Amino acid sequence: MAVLNKYAFLAEEIIVPVTLAASDTAEVTLSKKTALVVVNATGGPLTINVKGDTATTATCDGLGSIDLTGGKDFTVADGETFKFPLNATYQKWLGDGNITITGGTGAEAYILEV
Repeated sequence: MAVLNKYAFLAEEIIVPVTLAASDTAEVTLSKKTALVVVNATGGPLTINVKGDTATTATCDGLGSIDLTGGKDFTVADGETFKFPLNATYQKWLGDGNITITGGTGAEAYILEV
């Protein structure tokens, strides 16, 4: 289990991606605009799951209560670099900002924030 590196979007710095294992973690600052960047060169597609450690349910008008405990999935094809926003769009899935990332074994990832 690795902890993903975070980088400031507007800073000049070398980015060192972390190779994902079966389960990895990150701490997201919910007040910042943040994105998870995943580079998949594993030879096949990956379905990556992002789950906030304290995410439970959310109530949405017209839909009622939605279970968030399974996290949010996204697919990254082989040879693609994918940017997943970790901001207001998906904030309910992020819980308190301590997240677990699964399904990305062998891909490289890092976090950009503004």
